[in-house]
Amino acid sequence: MIGILPTIARLTPHLTLGYRQATALQNSLLLQARETATAHEFHHSQLQNPPHSPLFSLQRYERPNPLGSEGWQIAQVQASYLHFHFGDWPLPLQRFVRSCKLAQIPREHSHHALKGSVLGCA
Repeated sequence: MIGILPTIARLTPHLTLGYRQATALQNSLLLQARETATAHEFHHSQLQNPPHSPLFSLQRYERPNPLGSEGWQIAQVQASYLHFHFGDWPLPLQRFVRSCKLAQIPREHSHHALKGSVLGCA
C-alpha cells in the first residue's frame, strides 16, 4: 500500500462476510461517538496490527456477541472494512459532505490526484 496506516493487510483464504451493527467509539466524519449504524463486511484480508484507537465497536446481527473493534482515523484519512448503509438515515452523509466542503487542500498540493478533494469528495 502507500504507508498511511501503520499496519499491513494480508490476504487470507477466509472470507469475512456479514451484516454488522457498528457503534462509534469516537467522533468521525460520519458518526458521532455512541451512534450506531448498519454496515456489512466483505473481505479476504486481515490486518496485522489493529488500530490503537479504533473507530467502531462491531456486533453481528445474527448473534448478539461482540466481534471486536476496527477502523482507523489518522488526520483526514478514515479507513474501515465496513460498507455503511444510510438509506434511512441521511445525517452521516450530510456530515461527510459538510466536512468535504470545509476541507481545504494547501495550494502546493493542488496539482496532485486529490486536486480539490479530500477523501474522494470533489
